[in-house]
Amino acid sequence: MTIGALIFIVAIAGGVVLCALGKWLSRRKLLGGRQQLSIDETISGLPGQFDRNLAIETLQMLGRSFGVEPGLLRLDNPIAKLNALDSWSLGSGQEKFGRWLVTKGITTLETKPATIRDLALYVLSFKVTS
Repeated sequence: MTIGALIFIVAIAGGVVLCALGKWLSRRKLLGGRQQLSIDETISGLPGQFDRNLAIETLQMLGRSFGVEPGLLRLDNPIAKLNALDSWSLGSGQEKFGRWLVTKGITTLETKPATIRDLALYVLSFKVTS
């Protein structure tokens, strides 16, 4: 094996390790030390006039899209931290959640949500008004 091939293999292996470490650190920063809550407990912080089933579906879809147990998500989690976690997967979670939003009739967000609560309220209010 030539020295160039060995350097290439080491560089690829190092990149894989750094990506895995980055994803792990992002996940730890977002979810570190949390206890799993029931989805009912999590959505209890939303106003009661909204469709409870859609609120549950929204939280479950966020979890599936970003590879996080929905019970570990909190309404005050910044969307930016979910996106940081997802950046290690090249945005696949954002794309998956975006496709789900389209199935609900939401093709664009009028304002950029800062937290999961903001996003859930937008989805829920869209459902109420449409």
